[in-house]
Amino acid sequence: MKKNLLILIFTFFGMSLIAQNHSSFAGEIVFASRNQQTTFWLFLNDVLQNENSVNSIKITDLPNMELKVRIVINNPEHSELNQTLRIDPNPSRNLYFVRMADHRFLIENARGIKGIQYTQKWNPGKKPIAPLQVKPQRAPQNNPHSDHSHHGNGHCPNSGTPAPGGCHNAGHGGCQGHHSNPPAQIAMNPHDFQMLLSRVNGQSFEKDKLEVAKMAISNNKMTTIQIVAVCKCFGFETTKLEFAKYAYANCFDKNNYFQVEEVFSFSSSKAELRDYISR
Repeated sequence: MKKNLLILIFTFFGMSLIAQNHSSFAGEIVFASRNQQTTFWLFLNDVLQNENSVNSIKITDLPNMELKVRIVINNPEHSELNQTLRIDPNPSRNLYFVRMADHRFLIENARGIKGIQYTQKWNPGKKPIAPLQVKPQRAPQNNPHSDHSHHGNGHCPNSGTPAPGGCHNAGHGGCQGHHSNPPAQIAMNPHDFQMLLSRVNGQSFEKDKLEVAKMAISNNKMTTIQIVAVCKCFGFETTKLEFAKYAYANCFDKNNYFQVEEVFSFSSSKAELRDYISR
């Protein structure tokens, strides 16, 4: 009886210690561009973490959980990267580079990152920010990509207001935040896109499916993955090709458009799409 009681006591204290360690966990994650000229916005669980695009950022006070990471590059196409990452208790394992390879952006593990531009606490947000709800900031009239030395007060150049979470001088001449607008329209949000797929699949005739799909992408941007999903709603190769050509102009991440070729059965269709894009 005493033996069983001791086992229960030890088990209780063990579980309490585990729960205490879990609740006190405060992890961090760092993202940095390989190319200092490449800046980006970071979303964690669909919540924007930095109003100004940056070339490196550290987020602290993260819980021990999986995070849906979305990085939007500050380029004309607003190239997007999506990945799910779990915060490791060892901070050195939560370092990531954003770099260009084979004409597309990638997220890769980094051994070490120096000179982090921004450090701030995790913003979980009361509600996730859907892509179409991100409020744009008015860019300054001067060149938003110029770097200015600004020491000692945690303010970003040309703004007159503190940067989100403060600005940390890490040896690069002070704060270098880029005041470009966050993407006001990134891509069709998942809920609306699922409604679109249901609408397209609900049409009885191929031409009606194509008409609905064209109308949707005329008024919204779509990611390459979303365009692939729409193409798969069509039964004919010719319809898929027609939509793939039509959709290219409003594709959010054109650098990934090669993935659309997977919907085609014939090499001639793939070649025709490549030829259309290259014009």
